[in-house]
Amino acid sequence: MFAYSTFGIMHNLIFDGDSPFLLAIFRGYTIPLIYLIGPLLYFYVRGTIKDSFRFYKTDFLHFIPAIFAFICILPYIFTSFDYKLEISKIIIERPSDSNLDEAFWFFPQYKHFFLRPVITSIYGIYCLWLTYKFNKRTGQKKVPSHQRKIVVRWLFILTTLTSFIFLFYIPLSLYLFKNVSFHSNNVIFEWLDHIVGYSFCVIPLVVLVSPQILYGVPTLKTPEQNTIGKDPLELSIDIFEEDPFYDVSKKIIEHLKTHKPFLDPDFNMDMLSEQIKVPKHHLYYCFGNIIKVKFATIRNRLRVEHAKELLLEGKSNSIKLEGIGFESGFNSRSHFFATFKEETGFTPSEFLERKGH
Repeated sequence: MFAYSTFGIMHNLIFDGDSPFLLAIFRGYTIPLIYLIGPLLYFYVRGTIKDSFRFYKTDFLHFIPAIFAFICILPYIFTSFDYKLEISKIIIERPSDSNLDEAFWFFPQYKHFFLRPVITSIYGIYCLWLTYKFNKRTGQKKVPSHQRKIVVRWLFILTTLTSFIFLFYIPLSLYLFKNVSFHSNNVIFEWLDHIVGYSFCVIPLVVLVSPQILYGVPTLKTPEQNTIGKDPLELSIDIFEEDPFYDVSKKIIEHLKTHKPFLDPDFNMDMLSEQIKVPKHHLYYCFGNIIKVKFATIRNRLRVEHAKELLLEGKSNSIKLEGIGFESGFNSRSHFFATFKEETGFTPSEFLERKGH
């Protein structure tokens, strides 16, 4: 997302912007980063499809264009800011004059402008093909079908938009080679410019509307028997037995009940993932789609249940109420009292009074 955003900013600064200062900061330095869009897209699509983000030695080959680009921009990096500012003014006035900038080794900047969309388009089309192949597979009982549909749709949008944006960028970049004017009377340029510019908005909007796409397509590695029963702590849980991650959800609940890791004030999703040896994006899927209760909500609920047990045992006779909170995993008196009242409708002291303590 960072690389996409950087490329979108560069597009705006070069073709639609009027700030030489900002262009001087972003231009040149970002060339290697934008070469990474294609490889990073490939790693993301491959990892999402396989549910494994393992990195192979041969994957380093994908970084060769970015490394070459970094070598090319070394002279530009060490030029004065005044020089960068002057070149930026020229480019804003006439983008096709970017070939006047000679502070690059091997490849001038305007050639990078053409090479980047060509390479990224190839990656985008290949990732689109990978997504198509994955979508054609059937009978994957270990993959939650509803989540699979959401993520496949997202991968199609992401790879199609990437291919679309950078394929359109190829003719846009040819204007630099032809040394033509980029002023508003050029209808073809404006048309291409607007298509590419607005397309950048779609990807973050999809993530904003459907954040569950970030869970990926979790694939169960080892089958288990569905034997989950009612949660002993009577948490409000809605579990679907047909989902292959039904038993992972059981494992989560049983671990929380048996080992009580929530008593650690620093307990978070990373710690839970490490403790039960389940990838974090699998945990997000379980909480969001099977348990249907947020991790933070369950953690707070369990801490309040523990605090209630301590209060009923008479623990408040030997330590203060805030001490009960600390022993239950809360890191402050205010957080303990606010959460306790939110869960029970009473403050700890009111709870004790109602119980006759």
